[in-house]
Amino acid sequence: EGQFLISAGSDYIFSTYNNACGGLVLNGEYKQYGGDFLVENEFITGSSASIIVQSGNCTIDAPATGTPYLFEGTMDLNSSNFQFTNNGLHFPATASLATNATVLSVGGNLLIYSVYNPDPSTIEFIGSDDAYFFMANGNNFSRLVINKSGGAQVLSDCEVVANEDVRILAGEFYTETNDVHALNLLIEPGGFLNAEGSNFYIHQNWENNAGDAAFAEYGTVVRFVDYFIHGNLLTGETFHTVTLEKSNSANFVTFADDITVNAIEMDIESATLITGENNTITVSGSVSVGNDGNIDMPATASETVFSIGGAITTDIHSDILIETGNMIETAQFYNLGSLAINGGEMECTDLISFDPASSTEITDGKLFLSNTIPFTLNMTGDFTLSDGTFDAGLNNIEIVSDFNGTLTGGFFKTGGNFDAPIVDIFRQDGGQMAFTSQGTATINLAEGCYLNECFVKNNGLTQLISDVTILDDFILSSGFFSSTNNDIYIGKDWANYPGDANTTISGGSVTFYSEKPASIPGDETFHTLIIEKTFSPGNYLEISPGVDISLNKHCLINDGTLKLNNNASLTISGALTIQNEAGLSVDDLAGNVEIRLMSGWDNQNTSNNAYQGFYPGTSTVTFTGTYPQYLNTNAPREEFYNLIIDKLSGDFVPNNNINVNNELSIESGIWNYGTTGLQHQVYGNFTVQPPGGWKDDTGYLLLSGPEGTTFTNLSPAVSTYGDIEVIPESPTDHYYLSGDFSCSAFYLYEGFVTATGLNMQVSDELSISGGELYLDGGTALKLENNANLTISGGRLLALGTETQPTLVTRNSIGYYNFNIVSNGNLGGEYAIFEYMSGQGVYFLDNANISQDYPLKFCTFRNGASGGSLITTESVEDIEIASPVFPDNTWGSAYNVTKTNNSGSITLYDSNGDFKGEGFENDPYNRVNWDVSGFQVQLKAYLEGPYGSAGMQTEIASVIPLVQPFNTAPWNYSGSESVTAIPPNVVDWILIEIRDAADAASATEATQLERKAGFLLSDGSIVNLDGSSSPDFKQIINHNLFVIVWHRNHLPVMSNLALPLFDGTYSYDFSSAQSQAFGNVQVYIGDGNFGLVGGDMNADGSITDADKTGTWQIQTGQTGYLQSDADMDGTVDNKDKNDLWWWNRGTFIIIPE
Repeated sequence: EGQFLISAGSDYIFSTYNNACGGLVLNGEYKQYGGDFLVENEFITGSSASIIVQSGNCTIDAPATGTPYLFEGTMDLNSSNFQFTNNGLHFPATASLATNATVLSVGGNLLIYSVYNPDPSTIEFIGSDDAYFFMANGNNFSRLVINKSGGAQVLSDCEVVANEDVRILAGEFYTETNDVHALNLLIEPGGFLNAEGSNFYIHQNWENNAGDAAFAEYGTVVRFVDYFIHGNLLTGETFHTVTLEKSNSANFVTFADDITVNAIEMDIESATLITGENNTITVSGSVSVGNDGNIDMPATASETVFSIGGAITTDIHSDILIETGNMIETAQFYNLGSLAINGGEMECTDLISFDPASSTEITDGKLFLSNTIPFTLNMTGDFTLSDGTFDAGLNNIEIVSDFNGTLTGGFFKTGGNFDAPIVDIFRQDGGQMAFTSQGTATINLAEGCYLNECFVKNNGLTQLISDVTILDDFILSSGFFSSTNNDIYIGKDWANYPGDANTTISGGSVTFYSEKPASIPGDETFHTLIIEKTFSPGNYLEISPGVDISLNKHCLINDGTLKLNNNASLTISGALTIQNEAGLSVDDLAGNVEIRLMSGWDNQNTSNNAYQGFYPGTSTVTFTGTYPQYLNTNAPREEFYNLIIDKLSGDFVPNNNINVNNELSIESGIWNYGTTGLQHQVYGNFTVQPPGGWKDDTGYLLLSGPEGTTFTNLSPAVSTYGDIEVIPESPTDHYYLSGDFSCSAFYLYEGFVTATGLNMQVSDELSISGGELYLDGGTALKLENNANLTISGGRLLALGTETQPTLVTRNSIGYYNFNIVSNGNLGGEYAIFEYMSGQGVYFLDNANISQDYPLKFCTFRNGASGGSLITTESVEDIEIASPVFPDNTWGSAYNVTKTNNSGSITLYDSNGDFKGEGFENDPYNRVNWDVSGFQVQLKAYLEGPYGSAGMQTEIASVIPLVQPFNTAPWNYSGSESVTAIPPNVVDWILIEIRDAADAASATEATQLERKAGFLLSDGSIVNLDGSSSPDFKQIINHNLFVIVWHRNHLPVMSNLALPLFDGTYSYDFSSAQSQAFGNVQVYIGDGNFGLVGGDMNADGSITDADKTGTWQIQTGQTGYLQSDADMDGTVDNKDKNDLWWWNRGTFIIIPE
């Protein structure tokens, strides 16, 4: 309990025991080999004192004296804990201090002026009082621990060199501008590092578990050093300056995951900074990456953002790697070394500078500028972009010398001008070049430079001021694009999504080249369009469905195929050239495709298919413009689907044959010829509108098409055709001609051709060898002098009307040859045949007349002088109905000539002054003149015998067998008689027919014939056989009117002309009172009308004379009597009261 004194020269040695004393006065040697030793009150040593502790614990617990214990002797501590609880220690230069695996704890100040180079040991500052320490230069710690309670401070009054750690467990460590060297630096909660102006040299780890507030970094530089050991920043921290000086880039400084690091400056001089996952690194000043420094932001530790307020500068050998999920944000970036972005991002908010020796590689991720004040970025050095994005923002880019680009993918973007003024300096082999200007920006590329894909998305105008080659697509997403007198080469698609109003391409050309299939998916206007796509089937430049392409100049298809799809259009203001093995094609399924051409057409291919030449599909090609347009092709013929000629001036001049597979329309301009003898074919409607016209009178025109196809020539004044052949698609199809036209020759081989209301002029030959040519009313077929009209195997059918006859005539002078040869056939009605040569209408071989149209009412006139109007050598029996031979004022010798003793010709119902046998040439008596006749189907009722079931036949047994009209007033001398009255006969009837223009004109002078017949009980009027209709052999020149006479009923005449159908006239008097002229009929019941009864003396009026002169004489008699008006066989009061009385005053109304 008292003082323990160890005198000089004395030793105190113990082990394993626990000893204590009130105080220790040491002048001798103290040795401890274990156990614990406690000094409770005072500790005094002399200059000869020696403390040797090999193990155990020694605690000096004496009260604080305010002054460190002076220890002048020797202290050798091994594997022990030696603690001065309340006081410090002072080792003068003469003292000796050695520690090994020992913890030396002091509660006060520590002054070591002696040499101290400990083996691994710890010096720990404890207690609650402020303290400071000093070590002579050259001394170092092994491990320094600050563990002061109550926030007490430990002040470093010297440079701190810790071979191992500096640990701040509690209290404050104040370095006061002195440097600190440590393997590791640790700050635990409760600790505080006040590093004002100090330099920290950290060989391995920095770990601050107490947070930013536990480190006062004022002017501090934290340096990660030592090339032997990799460093780590294990916790988030705020630094003033961080420097990585680990000798070379093979040594790492790794930031732990999920930490936030702030600094004012960061220098990476010779180490590799490896960021952790989810780091937030903020440098408010600049980052310098030295000659042997690197930044590595790996994809395995992603989501890190490295923000730099100032510039990041690299040296010539430095590398920056930014991988997926990581990002560097900096104001400026000065790249003298290597930047590699592999999935990460770097944003520069101010500027970027590349050194000629620098290397920039983007394999994924993004390098971009977001500055708002544009500048010109001079790009130089090695630049690799294989994926990801380089975005220059609003800045101009100039590719300067020493630029070595490897551009195989990704996006290269600029919002300013792009200038590559050096030959071959910029060659983009992959990826996309994007132009995103907000105002006006330009593109300039020197020869040999090219882009892979050009993408324009701006809010202003991108101007091309040089030629440009684009390996892949050109895409205009928004804004405007212009090019003036520049040549653009496109490897793939041209996509203009805003529309052609947003592009201005004035001058120059756009060339689609390469072996890639390409398309134009939006409307566009080019100057000259060139296709240079390496030929292979399917290697198209496709104009997408619904797209309209306009060319201000030419379209040159030098290789590959230009293909148009559904609803697409191509308008060419210049010429179209299709080189050999190149093609212009329209998809087979495409509809409404239009091609408009304003200059020449030149197809160098010898054949056409879907890949080469011109393949029309179902397109419409229009030749328009104001200059002559020449069509040339090396193919046998050029094929179109729909072809339109619509030229304000200048001719369309084909030098080759043309096929039009659907419709040909000449709306304006002239179709001329550059080569004589061309053969053109039209397989659909052919229309010539004024002021258009056809002036190829040397070629051959084949017209065909399905049912209903038409040839319409509405411009006869300017149209002249050569040979025309018409072959409808099927032999049963009808083809229609309308509009006047003239041609050299006209050929028909099959099908039905109808000419409607036109003048058709033929200068050489009209040949019908099959099918039928139908000329309707108002149509005129005009043939030149000595022209041949030949029918051989087909039929000419000339069907006019009485007011609009069909005309077959000469054109102006002379006579034409009209020959109907083997199997030929001629039909007609109301046609005029005139100005035939000497044989007239000449029938040869087995030629004949159509039975359904046997030239009825056809006129033959104006034949050659001394000739014949009709000549037949046919072996057939020819029958012609109602021909007209007008007065011979032209000097023909004959109307009809039969030159051989085989066959015959019969002419029925002939008219005209030049008809009949008196003008025929018939050496073999084979010409016959006859009347064909017709039937009249009539119905009428008599009032007298009419009952509910029709008319009674009560007098059938007394009806005479001979007609009763051979007396006045009829005086009909006909010899009609029967051997027996047929069944259902009511009485004899007298029928009279008249030929007049109308009913009022049907006077007695127009009477043709009268005939007696029978009236049946159902109202039918029949021949003597009791069944057939009455027939007449007369010619009706105007209209037929009929009168029905009876012996005691007033006669009636038809109020209307009788209609003719299939050789039979018909009329029903019973259907209405007005059916009788003058309405002379009476209603008899059941909706029927009948002849008025009671004209017993047959004088045409019902008066008292009928009663007194006839009825009164015959009253009471029976038999076949005039006064038997009700025809019951007896004359009685019924005849007078029921008929005569009611009909008194009625009289006949028939034109006289």
